[in-house]
Amino acid sequence: MTTGSSEETAHDRVYRSVRVALVSGQYAPGEPLSIRTLCKEHGVSATPVREVLRRLESDYVLVRGANRALTVPKLSVRDLRDTQRLRSAVEGLAAVMAAERANDEDIAEIETLYADMESALANGRVDQYLGLNWAFHKRVYETANSDLTLHIIENLWLRSGPYLRPLVANAVRDGSDTRRTRSMRHHRDCLDALISRDAEAAEAAISADISDAAEELVSALKAAHDAKLEDAIPLEIIA
Repeated sequence: MTTGSSEETAHDRVYRSVRVALVSGQYAPGEPLSIRTLCKEHGVSATPVREVLRRLESDYVLVRGANRALTVPKLSVRDLRDTQRLRSAVEGLAAVMAAERANDEDIAEIETLYADMESALANGRVDQYLGLNWAFHKRVYETANSDLTLHIIENLWLRSGPYLRPLVANAVRDGSDTRRTRSMRHHRDCLDALISRDAEAAEAAISADISDAAEELVSALKAAHDAKLEDAIPLEIIA
């Protein structure tokens, strides 16, 4: 018989895992989350998985899709732009605080994550890069030493994370060194700003990273819509 405490532990473990999967782009917009699959992946009963999915629905992270399955939402362009503006404001502030509060250990860990990102991107390892991208950003924001700010940022990434995969996949498929360099330039600028404790430059680097990715994503979604591919964008909100 499963005890209440073990069920709670299973709930927390599945909840953290699904959140990490969402922020690192492992789920695609419109993709349903299977209770059976999550149970198998985590070796738990259906009860904690159902509780996790309901919790994510109450947090507006998941929505009811076909057959009322809980699904990663497809955001409109307006939603994506709103998320971009919120992320730029909050993550920019976190970058400022990180530059003001970073110590040598923080910098060393962020440098290691940056090097790992470069290697993953150069070798076409999309899943690894996506995980490292979130790890890099999270480590920067942890350096700000503000639990509230980090919580807000994680919730915003839950909405934007599923849209990161096509951008990274395109960068990997595109053999152009220029495109790959562009995808990492802002991360390097952020790291350099932290090393020099330049709060203004750190904020600018993070804001530019978010803005460039958002504009590239919106362009890709509009192109998909114009080509009459899958309905990733609600027709009534294109701009």
